[in-house]
Amino acid sequence: MVPKHERYKDYRMKITFENAVKSYEEWRKKHKDNFQLIMAVQGWSVSDYLNFYKKYVNMGASHIGFGGLARSPTSFIIQLIDELKKEIKESRKTPEYVHFFGLARFALFPKFKELEDLGVKVGFDSASYLRKAWLSAPTSQLNYLSIDGRGYTAIRIPFAEKRYDKIKEGLTPKPDLTVLKNLEQQCLNELRLYDKGGVEVNQVLSAILKFYRVIGEKTELIPYYKNTLEDKPWKKCSCPICNKIGIEVVIFRGNNRNRRRGFHNTYVFYQVLKDSQKWPTFINRVNKSEEFQLSSLKKGEKVLIITECSKEKLGYTGSVKAPAKMMYQGRLFKAVKEYAETMGFDYVIISAKYGLIFPDEIIEGYEKVLQTKEDVEKFRPIVEERLRPILNNYEKILVIAGEKYRETLRNLWDERFITVRGKGYGDLCRIVRKAFPKEKSLLEFVCDDDA
Repeated sequence: MVPKHERYKDYRMKITFENAVKSYEEWRKKHKDNFQLIMAVQGWSVSDYLNFYKKYVNMGASHIGFGGLARSPTSFIIQLIDELKKEIKESRKTPEYVHFFGLARFALFPKFKELEDLGVKVGFDSASYLRKAWLSAPTSQLNYLSIDGRGYTAIRIPFAEKRYDKIKEGLTPKPDLTVLKNLEQQCLNELRLYDKGGVEVNQVLSAILKFYRVIGEKTELIPYYKNTLEDKPWKKCSCPICNKIGIEVVIFRGNNRNRRRGFHNTYVFYQVLKDSQKWPTFINRVNKSEEFQLSSLKKGEKVLIITECSKEKLGYTGSVKAPAKMMYQGRLFKAVKEYAETMGFDYVIISAKYGLIFPDEIIEGYEKVLQTKEDVEKFRPIVEERLRPILNNYEKILVIAGEKYRETLRNLWDERFITVRGKGYGDLCRIVRKAFPKEKSLLEFVCDDDA
């Protein structure tokens, strides 16, 4: 269920249950021999799901479908399955079939098997491994999955002609379309030559970098591309798509090409599903990237949080001076500050006036935010200069900041960097608040007007 509708949860669950009962009675009387009805179980908490499940089973239902879980944390679903197993054992009522809608997660495979060991047929569905090919964030390295559990970033070569109108509006001087097309084609030629062993990886990356700089594309993905190219995962894959089209499978471009990569991912998923010995590898490797949550971090870990300054401050002129951690008054900044200090994590702040500052540095009030590419390029060298000497002190680097602020980090980005993403300012604030330790904190009062 959607969190903003929590106040209506009892009413909505009641409607779901009543409709299910009516459907079941109608099916049992008139359609039992025509098709198999699956009773939908919805809930808010684990106890809600178990409550409705038990009611359905006691009615005589043998096919149950658990819905509304696609956005739930894996830990919640594991708890639900454990409670479901306990109920089956204690009641000695074993449903014939249980379906989990939208839950094709490697971490759940062992739990599904535990249910099957009790005599339950288990099913699930998802288009996620198809869609990862083009929807997964490139930094998650999940556009292309390999059979050994590794994930890779697809190499984005935009269509110059399709992007031209947008490009020419934002760049000065305006680039020539013929030049752009030539650079685009050069990237594709270098990639195909590399696949045949004709050029070195740095020559390919140089062509991509040149193209990106002309069209104003972000360059932070270049290290990820290097990893994809150096490993050449398509050459190690036995699926028909990789065997037929080679390096084309890792080039992010048109819809059909991206779908073919999605079909490759689905093939890999199916091969892993059939071989339980491969499950631990995928659970440990893929899910770590796929489902990173702040709540997985422990106090005292070597973590650095990089966040951004806030528009709201103690003051907006040079006459107001305070430590940076006190100057910024934005809700997200306060949430990050409280979270970092409680967890014992270091944090730094990307500032639209100072570049990069540490929490205890005394700064003056100002009124400015990063808005343009020129702003990014002005402060990027300052951010790099101050961050480089300390980065080796940390095992994980969390970036909780907007796109323009993240762009100042593009030359520093490596496998330790994790972008904490949300659907907006308020959602990011909620994510931080949700990860906060259970003990009482000031975060109870943060983001109230985002609820």
